[in-house]
Amino acid sequence: MVKSPLTPGIDSNNPLTADDAEELDATAGNLTVDLVLDNANDQADITGTSQDIPTGGTVDLVLTDVDGNTIEINDVA
Repeated sequence: MVKSPLTPGIDSNNPLTADDAEELDATAGNLTVDLVLDNANDQADITGTSQDIPTGGTVDLVLTDVDGNTIEINDVA
């Protein structure tokens, strides 16, 4: 018996379907931030570390002063 070629996605006129589900093992990132104020020069140095943030991942840091003014800093981990 010779079968005719199959149409992609169709096998004997029955549509082919597939379902796939994956469980992701996502871990929340962890940041430590140190702020050193230099009041004499109106400056501040911000340093810190990141954990579980992939290389090249973006870190968004929002600083808010006592008056409610904010500064957003975006950097690459």
